[in-house]
Amino acid sequence: MSQQDLQLSFDFPAEDTRKTVPAEHIAAPEDGSLLEGIPEPEEFSLFSAEDFELPPPQPPVKEPVSQTVPPSEPEPVPAEPVSEDIPEPEPQPLTRHDLQRAALAWLASLNPTAAAMRVPTRLAKFRAGAAAFWSSPGRHRLLQPDLTVVVEGRLSRNECWPECSDSEVILPSYREYQASRRSLEESIRKNEPFLLDSDVLFPEIEYWNYEDTENPDYKPCLAKLAEFESALYRGSRFERIRQGAVANELYLAVPDGLIDPDELAEGWGLLYVYPDLHVEVIRKAAHYDCPQEHMLHLSQNIAASSLRDVLFAHGIYQEADGKISYRRPPKLRSRENRS
Repeated sequence: MSQQDLQLSFDFPAEDTRKTVPAEHIAAPEDGSLLEGIPEPEEFSLFSAEDFELPPPQPPVKEPVSQTVPPSEPEPVPAEPVSEDIPEPEPQPLTRHDLQRAALAWLASLNPTAAAMRVPTRLAKFRAGAAAFWSSPGRHRLLQPDLTVVVEGRLSRNECWPECSDSEVILPSYREYQASRRSLEESIRKNEPFLLDSDVLFPEIEYWNYEDTENPDYKPCLAKLAEFESALYRGSRFERIRQGAVANELYLAVPDGLIDPDELAEGWGLLYVYPDLHVEVIRKAAHYDCPQEHMLHLSQNIAASSLRDVLFAHGIYQEADGKISYRRPPKLRSRENRS
């Protein structure tokens, strides 16, 4: 058999003899049992001319060029004009308790052994605004007070002197003689340096024996000052506290600028208390020697005065009949809210 005989020939009809076959006859049983209830589908063909037609070319669309406009900054809001007519709030006047708190805080800043407010001195009715003492080991290493300090507070000038002293008449002369005394003592230190006492416990504190001076004007000046002081302070609390001899140093705490240092009794120091309870030492107090038993008396009074505050801080209440009750301790304020 030749290669030519093996060639197959196919005759294709000139016309498209494809017929559209109903969909229901495709791979379905003759009785059409699987297609019951299905609507008659439309006739379809495998391909159509529309499947090969491309859409007509569209002209390119030019997108508008967007110009980036920077965001405009918000216009500044004009600040409200501050009225200069609004006065600043005036500080509240100090109270007696404020003076006592400021005095106690000032004493605490000096690192005492103990301190308290409203401390009795020699008599129960004479209570100092604040008091403190400093102790050191003595014989057999037992603590004993070395220094005691009392601070009295006054809110007005009228409280500083008795009404019967006629203070407004005496004080101008008293201030004048105080200034004369300072001038004389300065002259004594310059012209009589040998009066400086070298046998002192603390070298940083100078002590001058002014009473041994040869200056003829010094002793008459002291005598005149003693007369004025007696007229001003005789029978006053200042005099009685000093006579009690329980404190080595005595201070007066007043609102700032209330009295002049030269208006104070001899030996008293002066503290100015400001509205924020800041304390400034205007005049250092003189040092008085006190009997040891008197200093022990004041130290025990300081401890007794602290008892009520300690009990209150721990929620312990003692009734007048001695009965003890417990309550919730006062809540401590945060550091930011403390005044």
